[in-house]
Amino acid sequence: MGVHSKTIYKHNKGRHMRYSKKEDLEILDEIKILLKSRPTYGYKRMTSMLNQKRESQGLARLNKKRIYRIMSIYGLLLPKSAQTRGSHKKTGKVMTLHLTPAGVLIALKSNVLTVKKFM
Repeated sequence: MGVHSKTIYKHNKGRHMRYSKKEDLEILDEIKILLKSRPTYGYKRMTSMLNQKRESQGLARLNKKRIYRIMSIYGLLLPKSAQTRGSHKKTGKVMTLHLTPAGVLIALKSNVLTVKKFM
């Protein structure tokens, strides 16, 4: 054809088929029913609740990635929370713990030796 294969890949890159399965609308209805009673539940808890319900009905379990995908497509995911690392501040110093055979814990932190006997 005279066209390099990478060029064809580059042009088709943005034209992906949207994910869809026949059962997704049924699962979406179940998710919406559960979200009415538990609006703060995310995809992991939702997956757990759906799987409990489905197992009692004798149906197959659902993968949490599938629930995430369905909830993402229909805008049902909770906003991501900003997670912090707590009060730990980076000092650049390393703390190491060593337990000797005699049961003595030695902690070395910024050139200060702490010794505790455990036995």
